[in-house]
This record gives sequence, structure tokens and C-alpha cells, in this order.
Amino acid sequence: MRISGRNALENAVNLAFWCGCRREETCALEWSNVDMESREIKICQVRTTVKGTVVERKSTKNKEIRMVGIPAWLYECLVQERHHQEEMKESLQGEYFTEKDFVFCQLGSSIGQCTKEFQKL
Repeated sequence: MRISGRNALENAVNLAFWCGCRREETCALEWSNVDMESREIKICQVRTTVKGTVVERKSTKNKEIRMVGIPAWLYECLVQERHHQEEMKESLQGEYFTEKDFVFCQLGSSIGQCTKEFQKL
């Protein structure tokens, strides 16, 4: 399987599939919960939309925090995504990014849109 790592949605779907994360967990993932040094992700919250309203919860469906290893190929995709976000943040001077530093779904990009795209697959 060829993974381009050039599309944030592709990376989100790969994380969900290969690491066993739910869509809501993937959309809620923040960079503060990604330990690039130990190559682990802490799954501890969910984020989705209900009737057009963003809902965030500081627990997972099973109310358990779990650690997920990052495969080498996904690690490289995350490095590229982080670099891309840093470039965007700098070029847009903070207009797009907020205090919540989501890995895949920035507040300005609409969690609803991210979720809809995720569901199409």
C-alpha cells in the first residue's frame, strides 16, 4: 500500500485504521498528546458535531486513556503535517489557528467538514 502523507484527511484515516482510533478520537487529537520522541499517541478525548454543534469531551467512549504506538511510516506523515501546520500558522499569522492545536481538524477548518469527509470514506 502506498501512503502519500500529503493529505491531512488521509493521515487521519490511516491513524484511525492502523492504530484503532475512533473518528471522534482522531478529530480530537491535539499535538500535546503526540509524543514524537517516544512515538506514542495518548488517546484521551473525543470531538464531534451533534446537530451542527461541536461537542468535546475529555474522555473516550470507554472512559479510558490509552497509549497507541506510531508506526514508522505514519510518524513521517505526522512530521510532514506538523511542518505544514507550522508554515501555515506563520503565513496566516494566527488567523486560522487557535489555542487548541489539533493534529487534523483545526477550528477554522470546521470539525463538521472534517467529520463529513471522514464519513464519506
